[in-house]
Amino acid sequence: MALHHDKNYFPNPSNFDPERFSSENKSSIIPYTYMPFGEGRRNCLGSKFGMLSVSVALIKILTNFKVLNSEDTPTSLNFQKSGFLLVPKNDTVFVKFNKIKFNAAKNGSTGYV
Repeated sequence: MALHHDKNYFPNPSNFDPERFSSENKSSIIPYTYMPFGEGRRNCLGSKFGMLSVSVALIKILTNFKVLNSEDTPTSLNFQKSGFLLVPKNDTVFVKFNKIKFNAAKNGSTGYV
């Protein structure tokens, strides 16, 4: 299991809590318990490129699609206990993508519908 999902290091690890990584709380995080791209001199060279690529992909998706729960979307996720990566037990998370319709008005103004 990943260290950032260990209750000894992070209380309520399954809860989404972005405040645990805020500037005020960073001092309470034990060093090297959360390191998605490694730490120190030999950290991952592609970490900035990876973060940039994922950011661009999310921007493209979110500007063109509305992301919704599908009928098969679970209300909570259970993760596999073995392995290095954090993977849902059923290996699938279902979502629906609805294309956002773009409406160009005759008067030259543009807008999303």
